[in-house]
Amino acid sequence: MKKYLIISIALVCIVLGSCKKDSSGHHISGQVLDENGNAVSGATVTYRSGRTTTDASGNFGFSNIASGAIQLKAEASGYFVNYKNVENIDGSGVQAQIVLLTKNTIGALNATAGGTAGATGLRVIAPANAFTTASGAAYTGNVFVNARYIDKNNSKIADLMPGGDFAAIDAGGAEGGMRTYGFVATEFTDADGNVLTPANTVKTAITLPGGVADPTTTGAQAWAYDQATGKWGSPTQITTAANEYYLPCITLYQNIDAFVPTGTIEGTVTCSSGAPAAYVPITIESQYDKYITVTNQNGKYKAKVEATNGSWSYTISATGGTSITVSTVPANQTTTAPDLTESQCSNGGGGSGGSGQFTYGGGSYSGMCASVADVSGSGGIDVTIATGSGASFIIYNMPTASSGTYSFTDGWTNVNTSALYALCNVGNGAAQTASQSGTVTKTGANSFTFSCTMSDIISGQTYSASGSGTY
Repeated sequence: MKKYLIISIALVCIVLGSCKKDSSGHHISGQVLDENGNAVSGATVTYRSGRTTTDASGNFGFSNIASGAIQLKAEASGYFVNYKNVENIDGSGVQAQIVLLTKNTIGALNATAGGTAGATGLRVIAPANAFTTASGAAYTGNVFVNARYIDKNNSKIADLMPGGDFAAIDAGGAEGGMRTYGFVATEFTDADGNVLTPANTVKTAITLPGGVADPTTTGAQAWAYDQATGKWGSPTQITTAANEYYLPCITLYQNIDAFVPTGTIEGTVTCSSGAPAAYVPITIESQYDKYITVTNQNGKYKAKVEATNGSWSYTISATGGTSITVSTVPANQTTTAPDLTESQCSNGGGGSGGSGQFTYGGGSYSGMCASVADVSGSGGIDVTIATGSGASFIIYNMPTASSGTYSFTDGWTNVNTSALYALCNVGNGAAQTASQSGTVTKTGANSFTFSCTMSDIISGQTYSASGSGTY
């Protein structure tokens, strides 16, 4: 997804619903989370005609998936439904993380008389007699309005925007992408919670955050998310008055975007040993855009990006710091990037992939969990829990045993040795910290829990951390 000039592409890898590697392939799995990174259990996830329910950790899975583009739908009580578009690159399988947006009731109005719900910043304005029931009959009672506006400066807009790839079809039928100024979710219900259908005369009025230029000067329009195609379309002109921008409530999701042509970058990442670098986060960045994706089990990645004719370049980098440059990405074409080497799995192989979560310093994080052979040659493995935003918790020299409790050593003293230690980096200007004490418990051959104290070698400050994962 794109955060005004930032897009985050869905994670691409293959794991079972339990988040262990699926050797047979052709499986889709992932996790449903809320805005705070907490697992949403009991959520319904739909793929084509199949339906499943997330477990206590928010995990789900489907078998016998198709190659190519895949759309997932997730819904749970108290949240707006969300959609995620991912691609099964080479038929081996795919994983997706779906984040649900919490509903927020901004007020009520009378359907017969019309009126306004909400306040400046986010309002819904309805004329008289503008709502019908699911059967198409005129509705005359009270209308309860659930609405959220996620502006372009929201750090989680990339996870919350439906679709996830910002694919769009303009009024002429051309396919491309968008630069967003934010999106709105609106839902209307009666007193019993039954969803009502608004007429296209019902409008949402939003106020853009300070410092944002008038989107109409960039050709931005109001777009509606089409759940059938998984793309944004039906662009209409934006109307504005008194610093408010008005969007028609013709679908659940609307946004303000400028349409841009897109192309595709694909590539392969290998370890220095020549093995595929599986489940490695990849960043594709230019002076305008930033895209985040993850390799699949064969070390392959693919991302749809804004097309460039050479007026700017994309730098593609792996977590180990290695990078390559792509200067030209023609519209509606696929560019194959030079192979990239992942230095952090120099003695490893493809590893295995799953999911994990950790708390650190009062914050909660969740994402991909992967393992590679330990770089020190200890005979153990190095296990990483990595989020799409770049936060990570890495346990070095994890024992391969399927049970047992093991003590962390001082990471600053034992870094790059065969001792068991951990490093954590949550970004946002925070320094990297290392384990000071604590334990990791193997709950299975590919699963673990941990609890420890982390320390900053410069300031001496300590932080509590705990979590679990399956790799």
